[in-house]
Amino acid sequence: MSRLQASLRAATRRSSPSPFVATAACRLFFSPSFNAYSTSSGSSPSDPSSREPTSKRITEEETSKPAEDETYSFPYHLPFKGSRVDPPTVIPGKETRPTWDPKMPEHGKFTAENAWVSTIPLKVRYRTARKIDRLQPGEDLPVLNDPQLKQWWEDRMKGKLPTNPTTPEQVRESQLAWRQAKVVKRQRIRGQVKVKDKKTGDWTNKVVGQRIYLPNIVFRLIPNHTPFIRPKGRKTAPIAMEPYNPYIATFRVPKAITKQDIASYLKAVYNLDTTFVRTAVSNSPRVRSRTGRWLSGQSRYNYKRAVVGLTKPFHYPNDPDNMTPTAKADFDKDLNERFYKNLIDENEARFRLRGMHNKQWGGGNPKSLPKLFGRIAERRTARENLLREEVAQAKREEAEDSV
Repeated sequence: MSRLQASLRAATRRSSPSPFVATAACRLFFSPSFNAYSTSSGSSPSDPSSREPTSKRITEEETSKPAEDETYSFPYHLPFKGSRVDPPTVIPGKETRPTWDPKMPEHGKFTAENAWVSTIPLKVRYRTARKIDRLQPGEDLPVLNDPQLKQWWEDRMKGKLPTNPTTPEQVRESQLAWRQAKVVKRQRIRGQVKVKDKKTGDWTNKVVGQRIYLPNIVFRLIPNHTPFIRPKGRKTAPIAMEPYNPYIATFRVPKAITKQDIASYLKAVYNLDTTFVRTAVSNSPRVRSRTGRWLSGQSRYNYKRAVVGLTKPFHYPNDPDNMTPTAKADFDKDLNERFYKNLIDENEARFRLRGMHNKQWGGGNPKSLPKLFGRIAERRTARENLLREEVAQAKREEAEDSV
């Protein structure tokens, strides 16, 4: 009897008022993340040669596998081709930086179904890249990852699957169908339920939750993040930018707002349907004094960044980064005429330089002779230009009157 079977039998025979002890042992034994090692009678458990991964042992004993027409009994059909297998051993110091990145759609090819690809967290990309780098030649990624495989097993044990697969082919088809159902569920419109009208009998969408009033909540619409695409190597210059994804919108919201609040707010105020909501809290760095002590009350603004999936494309209005040089010049000119942006920048620069006791922007005339003569020459040139313009204007008016 192996050590694993002995521990399982001892757990089931233990006198306990609750049956959860045996249930926990069964879940441990049948868990997809449990790595069982062979402990045959001819070798001890401490023997390194006997501690072989399950996937390796199965591949070496392919001759003893049952025929294709035979059914696999639970749970011995776990390690088959296409299911979860133990990753190969990685030599310390030999692992390189992951280079995998999800295949981004071409510019203008974003849809409501693949909009979530550009919002995959960086840690998830690195984790997938490590799995791809550790694959053996001719080996593919499993259909489901570890958390998904665990959920699939729970649904199978509870009888929630349409059929009970027995062969490896049926298990693979069941996992593919289960994953597709999860993808469809992810792309659904969130925060709404269908309600039937008692009078007309029509079905309408109703926002989940109760009506509340949030007068102090501000949703700031910001452009989507389009990072530069860098070739291999951290010190190389970026070659291009990722295409702008019009099927997602980015907001800055207070930290107390939840995903359900965001979906309900956008639906109630703007009648905007959302397929997914991803949030990330941005905490500003703390400030230290010159002596190294932490200062309180002097940090920057903390906010929550929310990325929302849309069913219809939306482009951020007047994005200067995506404009042509002519359109950008017209945009800057219109911005200066309406809001005096350049004048405000000049006044702020003048105010800062005055605080620095700069003689160029300070009050009074300069004291050194070269700077004094330069200031006199500038004023003389300004007066001459003004007189020249007035004379030219007077000549034009006389010519118009004579005509």
